[in-house]
Amino acid sequence: LSSLYGSVSYGWRSTVYLDGTFRNDWSSTLPVEHNSYFYPSVTSSLILSELPLLQNQKWISFAKLRLGWAQVGNDTDPYQLYKVYEALSSINGNSAYSLTDQLSNRNLKPEITSSLETGLQIQLFQDLIDIDVTYYNNTSRNQIISLPTSNAFGYSSKLINAGEINNKGVEVILGINPIKTENWDWNSTINFSKTSNNILKLSDAVSSINLSSSLVTLMAEEGESYGQLHGYDFVYAPDGQKVIDSDGLYMRTQQLVKLGSVLPDFLWSFQNGLRYKDLRFNFMIDSRVGGNFYSQTYAVAMYSGILPETANNGIRETGVVSEGVTADVTFNADGTYSVSNTAPNTKNVTAQAWSRNHRNGPTAFSIFDATFIKLRELSLGYDFQLGDRSPIKTIGTSVYARNIFYIYKKSKTIDPELTNSGGNVQGIEGGNMPTPLTYGLNVSFKF
Repeated sequence: LSSLYGSVSYGWRSTVYLDGTFRNDWSSTLPVEHNSYFYPSVTSSLILSELPLLQNQKWISFAKLRLGWAQVGNDTDPYQLYKVYEALSSINGNSAYSLTDQLSNRNLKPEITSSLETGLQIQLFQDLIDIDVTYYNNTSRNQIISLPTSNAFGYSSKLINAGEINNKGVEVILGINPIKTENWDWNSTINFSKTSNNILKLSDAVSSINLSSSLVTLMAEEGESYGQLHGYDFVYAPDGQKVIDSDGLYMRTQQLVKLGSVLPDFLWSFQNGLRYKDLRFNFMIDSRVGGNFYSQTYAVAMYSGILPETANNGIRETGVVSEGVTADVTFNADGTYSVSNTAPNTKNVTAQAWSRNHRNGPTAFSIFDATFIKLRELSLGYDFQLGDRSPIKTIGTSVYARNIFYIYKKSKTIDPELTNSGGNVQGIEGGNMPTPLTYGLNVSFKF
């Protein structure tokens, strides 16, 4: 990768600032006709507290309005343009190579993301209150993605330029410093962020892409937010009750349906710091609200009978009568259905059959709400002042703990942070280890 970069800055009377940058990259991983891409940025800020109207207002310590626009380019990994061989484990001491199962693309273009951001920062009453509000709107196009194909095509996927995805949202940070003296200092920060995501276009060939289907189907669909979970849902009667099949187990839809998005509705956190002389105490609480995830751990554990639910209330001896109704169900070709002649379910089934229905029946059994509130971090520290005669002026010590416990979580059985998310695949948990509680001791020296 070779790059050319430049920048220019201008300031006027400590009130108006304007910055611009430009960058051009030449990437060896892209074809010659598309390997050069240019992306500039322009940012500006107006220091409101320096304006004559506000300059002498004692209740305003600082105020700044900012506006910026930028583009960012991105290339791809090496060896994506032509067929190349991958080295395999040797066979009887002989080197072995194989072609990849992904069709390369010699016409790839660079990804481009355009971003617009504006914000306002205000500090009030001699820094007692600090408010920072940011709005952003980002659009990414020509994303380089792997499109699944039929194996009859000779490849399991092909690399294409596709997709135009828009992300826009708001972030608000509220800081409060009610006590600030020589011996006492107390500060708190609340952070809130919400992002709205929409897939504007995928490609001319497809309007949806299967991102994963190993455990549950994860889709990207035009007109929807990124990462839609698809699976078999329960069949519901008109009054909302779940329909029980003739075998006494929950009936499922005949086609895959949407079971929710993996993206959260919003995030928030609360940080608090308290100092008395050289003693420091801090904690942080963070939270995710909304969004769903699929748990393979739950599906397998229920099927295997190792969760408490499979033995509660003596059901292994007495059996289970599933809560719901029996009914006549007519499925239509488009996946819809009609339910009639409902009646309370009275059929008793074994605990084993009931438990295994959680894996063989509706996928919705294993879809959970990822909402949680967690005590993320806790620390207690003390600074030892050694005086001017010592070469070491201060020894700082602290004990800390992270991932301490959930104050609240919607999913009572599965840890919502267990999802093995990476890259394009999000919101799927496949037998991960629980999030560990970590703790330790920090020691620092100031000379």
